Amino acid sequence: MKHKKWFIFNILSSVLFLVVSIFLWFRHVDGSGAIMNTKLRLLNLAIWCIFFTIMVLVEFIIIRISKHVNQ
Repeated sequence: MKHKKWFIFNILSSVLFLVVSIFLWFRHVDGSGAIMNTKLRLLNLAIWCIFFTIMVLVEFIIIRISKHVNQ
C-alpha cells in the first residue's frame, strides 16, 4: 500500500513538472512584463529543473531513510 502512494505521488509530480514546463516555454510575457525570448525561456526551464531535481533528491532521501528505519 505504501508503494502505491509513492507511485501515485510520483506520477502526479511528473505531470505537474510537464505542465509547468510547457507553461514556462509557451508564455510570451513573464510576471514582471519582460518579453520572453529563447534565452529567457531556457533560463526559466533550467531554474525549474534545478528546483524539481532538489525535490526528487529530497524524496529519494526520505525513501532511503524510511527503508532503513523499517528494517
